[in-house]
Amino acid sequence: MRNAIVSGGLVITVDNSVAIGEKPLDAVQAPYDIVSAFTMRVIVLEQLCANGQIEYITMGNGAGADAYDGYLAGIQRVFDDIGELLPPLAVSTETNMPTQQSALTVTAIGTQQPARTKGTYRYIIGMPHVGQSVLQHPHEIAPLAELYALWQSGVITHIWPTGSKGIAVECQRFFGEVPNAPLPMDVTCGPSTVVLAYTTEPLALHVPLYLF
Repeated sequence: MRNAIVSGGLVITVDNSVAIGEKPLDAVQAPYDIVSAFTMRVIVLEQLCANGQIEYITMGNGAGADAYDGYLAGIQRVFDDIGELLPPLAVSTETNMPTQQSALTVTAIGTQQPARTKGTYRYIIGMPHVGQSVLQHPHEIAPLAELYALWQSGVITHIWPTGSKGIAVECQRFFGEVPNAPLPMDVTCGPSTVVLAYTTEPLALHVPLYLF
């Protein structure tokens, strides 16, 4: 388990995106549906990391009413991509105060699934990217839909998303060691563009992979 709260069979995970969007003062310019899709991607991976199945979602939209449709479309697309129905969604949108930068928070509540036996193969999947680089290198990002399908089939037994602390820190937490991999190990991986995994068999994905 990485950052989830697990209690009474429930798995609670959260992620946010700030100053990324369509407002003039946003640090990174990106359509709202892309922003929410990457935020939801992190949530899905955090749920899988804690062996959770998403049942409910909340969305805190700090960018105003104009951002609502785009944020919702991105979240919907993630569930379409992984072949799941959009869970019940509760939304709060800031409409009282004008905001100068975009802000989004997504929380998911899931149910914890039965424990799994750990696979024998260890993988680093994808390359580190953050901000505008995420949009410029889509073919180097760990593919959520494929990972989700491999998780559902049992090929991936355990999964661990990376983030701002970089690959090395997360490898130590997940694998108990840091491999001598030819990768940027200490830079941010943004919205979990790199994923660590145990698998029952070798993987064949169209993104950079490192097996050790």
